[in-house]
Amino acid sequence: AMGAFTLQSISGLLDNPELATVHHLLDVGGNDGTTAAKIIERYPNMRITIFDLPSVTETTELSPTKETNIKIQLHPGDLFADTFPRGADAILFS
Repeated sequence: AMGAFTLQSISGLLDNPELATVHHLLDVGGNDGTTAAKIIERYPNMRITIFDLPSVTETTELSPTKETNIKIQLHPGDLFADTFPRGADAILFS
């Protein structure tokens, strides 16, 4: 359900000029990677780390053979209990 919502609302995010300045985005609660994949399509030089619960990242079907997914990494964790992955210059809560 969240992927369908993302596809309806993503244009507002992609058109934000600040997003073009990001090199490494931390997508907190990135779920199935729908948002990350759309961002990478628009900004192919960006790297994205999806930080979500292990039960979510285990079922995420990002294909390492797709060019858009090569720059997307999964980092399982609980945002209330675990340290956020380091190295990102922007964080997305969406």
